[in-house]
Amino acid sequence: MPQKNEASPSPGEWFRTLPRGTRLATFCSVPRPFRIAALAVLLATACGQETPSGVTAADAGPPPPDAAPVAQGDEARGVVAINEVASDSRGGAPDWIELRAADVPGAATVDLSGFFLSDAPDRLDHFYRFPAGTTLAPGAYLVVLADNGQPGEGHHAPFKLSREDGVYLLDPDGVVIDSLLYLGAKDGRSLARHPDGLGRFFLAAATPGGANP
Repeated sequence: MPQKNEASPSPGEWFRTLPRGTRLATFCSVPRPFRIAALAVLLATACGQETPSGVTAADAGPPPPDAAPVAQGDEARGVVAINEVASDSRGGAPDWIELRAADVPGAATVDLSGFFLSDAPDRLDHFYRFPAGTTLAPGAYLVVLADNGQPGEGHHAPFKLSREDGVYLLDPDGVVIDSLLYLGAKDGRSLARHPDGLGRFFLAAATPGGANP
């Protein structure tokens, strides 16, 4: 008699079978429909929790109202870092990414000329290059609009953000100096470092160009 075919694994089950050391690199190569399930596994691993093997994109809903805040990403390092990401802007406003320069003792103005910002390091058409003369004083903020490169004053990246996505800051040599793989909100809140400029990312009221709450 013909043997019965085994059921295909869910996205969550498939992602959990990967060695932990390869999960981050694999995330960037999987189709977007798999990324919510992959993010659930990555976040649970970072928080020291086990993720149910059958998790799917439909299961990755918001936490219960009384749940503790969930931190995403790593603490800030270096002279400049991604400080806030808004992927659910309201009122027709574009999404945006905020950078902040470190203001530790002895910090100097950062020259961002030739640096890159991207949401997909494997796509050259998704790279925004900061123009020559772009600088950031210690403790200062810089906002880049993720509006598919619309014309206008300021900085306009050639991509838009999704609720589950990633953002990457690269130096002129193409080396990633800061990044965030995130699962955003559906209520207009942003993901912001707390404490401002230093800590990991938490959902908070958006403050583009200003200190995080």
